[in-house]
Amino acid sequence: MIFSRVSRVGVAQHGLATLAYLALALWCVRPVLFSAGTDELIPARMWPGTVSIMAEDQRMVTWLVARNARVMLQHPAQLLEGEQCHPLPRSITFGEHMFGAGLLGAVPFAATRDPILTANAVAALGFWIAGVAMYALAAYWTRNLTAAFIAGVLFALSPSRLADPVHPYLTATYWIPPALLFLHRVFLKRSWLDALALSLFVCLQLLESFYLVLSLTILGSVYGVYLIVRYRRELRTIAPKLLLAGTSTALFAWMLLGPYLSTRATWGNLADRKTFLVNLGDYFPGRFAYQGTVLVFLAVVGVADRLRRARRERGRLRSSMDLPRRRSRRLLGDPASSTAARYWPAPSRPRRARGAVRPGLGRAPRGGCSACGVSFGSVFPSWIRRPRARRAPLAPHRMGDRG
Repeated sequence: MIFSRVSRVGVAQHGLATLAYLALALWCVRPVLFSAGTDELIPARMWPGTVSIMAEDQRMVTWLVARNARVMLQHPAQLLEGEQCHPLPRSITFGEHMFGAGLLGAVPFAATRDPILTANAVAALGFWIAGVAMYALAAYWTRNLTAAFIAGVLFALSPSRLADPVHPYLTATYWIPPALLFLHRVFLKRSWLDALALSLFVCLQLLESFYLVLSLTILGSVYGVYLIVRYRRELRTIAPKLLLAGTSTALFAWMLLGPYLSTRATWGNLADRKTFLVNLGDYFPGRFAYQGTVLVFLAVVGVADRLRRARRERGRLRSSMDLPRRRSRRLLGDPASSTAARYWPAPSRPRRARGAVRPGLGRAPRGGCSACGVSFGSVFPSWIRRPRARRAPLAPHRMGDRG
């Protein structure tokens, strides 16, 4: 189980959160909710001159998602032999493959055989999975279900996801949170199942688009290096699990991306492309990459609260260590039961508090959180506020836990 010692109340809360995200996803696709077989989602505001381009992209995406779903159900071996650029071999590699969207649309297409309804179902599933995935990651790291629920809402309703329902393969970052979750569990629990789950979610992210591989690579490598340094003394037992996850993921990536490299070597395509890096000014209010006022405000509040609590804890720790032992006992009382101890922690309490925020990292320094995916990085600071241990609905992991 992802969460240890989950009570019936905890299961009910997780179930309610999942249903709430489903309702949120249906609200996001409400313009086509009662006409899902005839109408499709399109951005409410577009740049001048892009309406026709967006319409062409929408037709292409609708066809390709339904095509991938049909081929996965009937002839999975022909997945790379697309209709576009036929009869060239592996013709699907001349453009976006959208295998991840096709996988999400397999069940809706099998039930309806309707390409438009399938595309709308994939859009709704994208909002739902994004919320649930970020909720699971935030709940695992903070043991605070309120903060986790808010993080899931912010991630599901990220401006990039809301503003571009036509290109689901460009906003499908919802497999990154579970990948980071199981990466942490591989180091903490050293479980073979966690290693397989890590490989599964990384492979699911690879199915979406090569555009998102960069975000996954930066986030995973930065956090992975941190975990390697943090658990360097246990690497002998962790390395076989990482080797299993890495080998299986590399094999899948070679099978998926290898044909693209072969097509490029043969035809010279996918080269000398203009870069689409976003300028810093585009993240300012009113620009197309702005992350939203609520998201930015909560992120700033989360970081400020984190820094304020860090300074307060360091001051209290220094004061409590300077006092003589008898005077500390008389002033603070029993650290395990006194009310003052919750506000004036004993020297060992800050480590346990940090372990509750980031399981297994109780001795790590309290620094800022580094994240490169803009939506993911903006959501993350909004829920890093330290929960009180006595109110935590789930028991925090400690460094010595084994799974």
